[in-house]
Amino acid sequence: LVCGAVIRARKGWSKLGILIAHAGICLLMAGAFVTFQFSTSGHMTLYEKNQSNEFQSPNEWEIGVAEANTAGSATEYLIRESDFNDLGPGETRTFTFENVPFDMTISGYHENTMPRPAGHEGAPGRKVVDGYYLESLPSERESEQNAPGAYMVLTEKGSDDSYDGILWGHAARPVVVDVNGKSWQMHLRRRRWQLPF
Repeated sequence: LVCGAVIRARKGWSKLGILIAHAGICLLMAGAFVTFQFSTSGHMTLYEKNQSNEFQSPNEWEIGVAEANTAGSATEYLIRESDFNDLGPGETRTFTFENVPFDMTISGYHENTMPRPAGHEGAPGRKVVDGYYLESLPSERESEQNAPGAYMVLTEKGSDDSYDGILWGHAARPVVVDVNGKSWQMHLRRRRWQLPF
């Protein structure tokens, strides 16, 4: 477009409109590139009389870890998708949080999955947790329709006690685990941003 319609185009007052139109298209394409690379976009769904100070991404994900059943606000620890989306088959990554009594190990992440019941014979070659395994599906054409999933293992600090679980992007509720007499919740969800108002 730049070479053919701007640089090599015939110049002159009679062609000024064509040059301006093509230069405008080039400017729009440059703006679209900057927006794609550097903008933060998302949405917020509000119904009548609702209010919120956060919006969420349509295609970025995060894992939130927080103490459940706390009065008032609780500290939430976040793991961004960029910290675990490169895990290949058989690879694991462990995350440690301050003031949290366990370490979290993530494995088997895939950007589009569906939990399936293992059945009586189990699921040969697949990890089964509480009778379910994660089936990897082809990525959807529209990234908003993907439902990522991963396996997690919580290992209590200073102990060999552990808990296996499945994190799934379209789960209705977070996974809740009791550790040291406290309930903790883990949730694979769309990335959220706080607004300053």
